[in-house]
Amino acid sequence: MDLSRNKFRGRIPDVVGKLNSLIVLNFSHNGLIGHIPLSLENLTEIESLDLSSNKLDGKIPGQLTSLTFLSVLNLSYNQLAGPIPQGNQFNTFQNDSYFGNLGLCGSPLSEKCSNDKAPDSEPTRFPEEHNAWSWFDWKIIMMGYGSGIVIGLSMGYIVFSTGKPWWFVSLVERKGSTSCSQDQSLIKVGTWGGSGGCEWSYVAKGGITEIEISSGWITIDWSREYLTSISGTNNNHYGRYVVESLYFYTNLNKYGPFGGSQLNGTKGIPFNVPLEDREIVGFYGRACDFIDAIGVYRKGPSIPIVPIKEGITMNMDLPREVGPWGGNKGKSWDDGLLGGIQQIDVHVGNGMVHAIQCRYHRGDGNLLLSNRHGGGSASTVYKIELEKHSYEYLVGITGFYGPIDGNCCLVVVRSVSFYTNKGKYGPFGSEIGTFFNSPVSNAKVVGFHGRSGEYLDAIGVHVEYS
Repeated sequence: MDLSRNKFRGRIPDVVGKLNSLIVLNFSHNGLIGHIPLSLENLTEIESLDLSSNKLDGKIPGQLTSLTFLSVLNLSYNQLAGPIPQGNQFNTFQNDSYFGNLGLCGSPLSEKCSNDKAPDSEPTRFPEEHNAWSWFDWKIIMMGYGSGIVIGLSMGYIVFSTGKPWWFVSLVERKGSTSCSQDQSLIKVGTWGGSGGCEWSYVAKGGITEIEISSGWITIDWSREYLTSISGTNNNHYGRYVVESLYFYTNLNKYGPFGGSQLNGTKGIPFNVPLEDREIVGFYGRACDFIDAIGVYRKGPSIPIVPIKEGITMNMDLPREVGPWGGNKGKSWDDGLLGGIQQIDVHVGNGMVHAIQCRYHRGDGNLLLSNRHGGGSASTVYKIELEKHSYEYLVGITGFYGPIDGNCCLVVVRSVSFYTNKGKYGPFGSEIGTFFNSPVSNAKVVGFHGRSGEYLDAIGVHVEYS
């Protein structure tokens, strides 16, 4: 049962525990709160449980160790606290299952539990001495302009308590675009803040209709209201300048302030985007465990569109090289078109794809081994051998990319799956981060390209269309 990426709020109902024939349960990327229900121990057949990217708190119930068929567990990016249960399948889960819960301790995490104080509930999320903009979620829902109605919803999260603001950038980019549409140019205004963190940037296809900050919503009436400006303060937080607070302005209203004030007892430095009657359609800046700096993309003057004469047909070639998806580090590589793909070796370790290597069969019947793209420190190598005699061939790939644990600036391929005309292989790695997929309709994958270093930083495909 997959109920992920909805807008569910409230607690997980106990009655879910009565669905004892469930094999897969996915409540990820919602707004669920409260404790993990003890009734989930009754899901005795379950093999995959994903409650990630919610606001669940309290301890992980020890009763869940009785789920002996559980092979995939993802509780990351919640507000869970206390010791991680041990025993049975729980002894097989890695850090990725618990990442982003600052109050958790015990194996497999490096944070040791104190015998004399194990927290019974979530620690305070807004400590008095820490009012920086590091403790809230930001969700943006976009609308498309072309038809005048909302044509797609895309959600982006900055979960600053996890130190992974890449969630914001990557998730909104799944449905959005990083380039302006053909009838407008863009003007960059800013940035304000410090020089720390990693660069991020996002431009919407349409306009911003909703912004969620912490537990509240800013709803913009897109039929007559649009975002025109932001203002706020930045301040020195232990030697590092970060964005301290923000206001949002539309042509009709003002929203805010959001964030803290007077970090370390000092007054922040104010900033503001000059008010103009031009819409803000995107954001950019720097971030890691805080919003270090922020700027905006504002609509520029309209560019005239030259109409195409009736009767003229424009032939557009479909792309033959798709991607790559992932980070921008590592050295570029390209296998080119070496022949049909016969075997794929996927090197995986610590919830990341370390490398990929392929065997191609040439027209003369010989096999050609590609270079290994990535590092050699993986703990497991998965070998996918396509059935040549049954005319099996690769039609597409999907996966996830995101920052490695402990370094929000290094984004790599976290997971990859391979689809053929006969079925699916994978996933290999941890399905955490930003989803990507190659076109699979009437396409045949005939090669790979990407970037790699110590890890597989990015991957793309060469395709042929039938």
